[in-house]
Formats: sequence, structure tokens, C-alpha cells
Amino acid sequence: MAEKPQLVNNSPEDTETDECMSTYTHIYSPDLLIDQVAFITGGGSGIGFRIAEVLMRHGCDTVIASRNLEKLTEAAKKLSSTTGRRCLPIAVDVRQPETISAAMDETLKTFGRVDILINNAAGNFLCPATSLSFNAFKTVMEIDTMGTFNTSKVVYDKWFKDHGGSIVNISATLGYRGQALQVHAGSAKAANDAMTRHLAVEWGPSGVRVNTVAPGPISGTEGYRRLGKTSRVCVCSLTVVSLCLSFSLSLLLFQVVHTPSQQGFSAASRCREPAIRPRSHMRFFSWPAVRLHTSPALYWSPTEGRGSPRPMTWNGCWVLSHLALQNYEQTAPHTGVPVPEDERLLVT
Repeated sequence: MAEKPQLVNNSPEDTETDECMSTYTHIYSPDLLIDQVAFITGGGSGIGFRIAEVLMRHGCDTVIASRNLEKLTEAAKKLSSTTGRRCLPIAVDVRQPETISAAMDETLKTFGRVDILINNAAGNFLCPATSLSFNAFKTVMEIDTMGTFNTSKVVYDKWFKDHGGSIVNISATLGYRGQALQVHAGSAKAANDAMTRHLAVEWGPSGVRVNTVAPGPISGTEGYRRLGKTSRVCVCSLTVVSLCLSFSLSLLLFQVVHTPSQQGFSAASRCREPAIRPRSHMRFFSWPAVRLHTSPALYWSPTEGRGSPRPMTWNGCWVLSHLALQNYEQTAPHTGVPVPEDERLLVT
């Protein structure tokens, strides 16, 4: 009987705190975003912190904005010391347009430009609808939805209108099928998805691309920890978490840095299939499991000549998915067997 091949652990490191990765494999050229500037709301922790790190590792300078300036300052020091790029922390409340306007003025004074806007600021908690107060629902909508619009409009008026740019809204998969305890967050993110479509149509002629990235559960974040710990982490859970971590960051880079396609795409078109496709030489690929348990979502700008690159194009997919594929090889190697119903623990 042949020995089962030993699988190498190539999964990205997971941290319980917002620390920069000790090692990083560049999925694109290290200077791909050289001297560009990204404005990232909610950039001091969680997904926003990691997005800032990945962009900076590819040559981008960043502005990280949220309400807690002390936390932002600490995060900015970590990011700059690790990447060698500039990171400007600015206190902003996305519910108050005047604070965003002041932050943009400071950004333009410091860097002289803004190329990328990442709308990542969000508020969330677990609560059944019957116990959810009117004010709590309103607060989440104000941060997630109004905050996204406020920031987008201020940045557009002050810079993107005349210079173009790329907006990426960080959404979630909560509202695509419905999920308990998340009516407030799911509703807010659904509104943001609609906003993405509308702004893509209206601002496309100004050279502004507007897209949404909707990751699923991501390990190492506060939201993931609140889901609770299980005594047994199943293959499906590992696959979803690993893919979402790499997808959300890699797909983000893929959208903001690649040359726009020659033909625009409908903003109403959502990629319901994974951006990984099976190929005969990838024998470790368990396509049924990927198809069943991943649903990265993406919207394309519709403007002719300014649309985002089609993510299903294979030559781009291999590059952006390289790390995710390594993780997948480790967690669900070439069985081709769908994950049992009782193991679909973290699918949203």
C-alpha cells in the first residue's frame, strides 16, 4: 500500500491580535502599487489592518481612519516599521461627513493624491431581531451604510471626480441567504451592495471604478471568535476560512491594480461561482467541496473601457489564488467528495 503523501503546511499565519505577518509571499510584484495612496476606513484593526499591510507591502502608502486615534497610531507604527511605507493615522467618525472632509484635506496635504478608497468601517454584534433595539439597528445602518456613502461622496467630490480612482466596499455574505442574529448587519451590507451598483453606473464616466468584496468568516478576527470554539474543526470550516482570508485580500488587490478590461461589465452581475476553476493538472482540487462551500461575491463596474478585470479569467485567477490553493491542498486534498451536511459549520 502506497504511503499517503505528506502535505506541507503553507497556510497563512493566524494571529489573535493585530500584528503584521512575520513572512509574506508577494502574489504580485512588490512595487505594483508604488507611490499610490489608499484611504482605508476601519484600518486600525481586523480586516482593515491586514488590507493596509498587504497594500503597503506592494508599495502603497496608506491612510488608516477610525474613531480611536490611539489604536490607529499604534497600528500605523507597526505597519510602517514592517513595510517601510508611510501610514498616516487620522481620527474619523464616518457618520459625520465633516470629519471625513477634514481627514481628506489632511491626506491631500500629506500625500498630494488618493488613488484607492477602501470602505471597511463597520459595526456589528450578535443579537436576535426580537431583542434588537431600534437605536441599535439605526446605529449599525449609520456606520455601515451611511458611513460608506459619506466617505465615498467626500472622496469623490474632493479628488476622484477630477482624477478618477478605485472604490472597494467591504461587504459580507450574511444577506445572501439570511442568517440568524444578523438582521442589522445583513441589511446594512445588502444596502451597500446596491449602493455599489448605483455608484458604479454614475461615477464610471469620471474614471471611478466601484466594486464590492464580500468575504465570509475570517479566522483571527473578533467576529470569528464570537462564533464560538468547537472541539473539532472540520475540513469545511478550514477551507472556508482559509479561502476567505486569501480571497478577500487577493481579490481586493486584483481589482484595484490591474489594467481595466476592454469591455465593461454589468454592475448587477455578481460572481456566484468561486474564482478558482478546476483543471486536469490540479489533482489536489476537490471541486465539489469548493463549489458547495465558497461563495465569494463581486460586482463589476459597467463602464466601457473602465470595468474591473473579469475574475474568471484563468491566467489572473491562478496568481490571485495561489496562496488559497496551497491552503486548500492542505485542508481538503483530492478527495472529490462533498463535505457532509453536519460539517458545514461556518458556511453563510
